[in-house]
Amino acid sequence: MIELKSYRDLTVWQKSMDLVVICYQLTSQFPKTEIYGLSSQIQRAAVSIPELIVDNYSLLITHYSPKPDTCNLQPATCCSVKPDT
Repeated sequence: MIELKSYRDLTVWQKSMDLVVICYQLTSQFPKTEIYGLSSQIQRAAVSIPELIVDNYSLLITHYSPKPDTCNLQPATCCSVKPDT
């Protein structure tokens, strides 16, 4: 069992926020013609990852936790941004 006080304690949330910053830095270098196209799509996809983590953290705490300040976390995969292979 992992003691968590907030979703901000989750390493996956912290790393997803790092990804958001990286995506915004990279897309700021794209041509201005891509502001409403590819740049926007990448930014929205990156932002959705920490949003989904927070939503699911809240769900786990609300519905599955024996105590409000603890949470049993199982490995899970969330992928909104993935490279072409």
